[in-house]
Amino acid sequence: MGPLTESVDTEQPPLRAFLGSSALDTARVVYKERLHTWEQWNHIAKAAQGA
Repeated sequence: MGPLTESVDTEQPPLRAFLGSSALDTARVVYKERLHTWEQWNHIAKAAQGA
C-alpha cells in the first residue's frame, strides 16, 4: 500500500496533509513567523474582546 492510499484508507484520515520532503519544514518556518506576529499583537486582540 502506498502512502496516499494509506491516508485514504485509514479509519480517520487527515483533513489536510503536507506532501513532499520539504513542505512540513517550510510550514514550520512560516507558522513560527506567524506566531511571532500574532504574539506581538495579542494585546490588541484581547482589548478588542472587551471586558
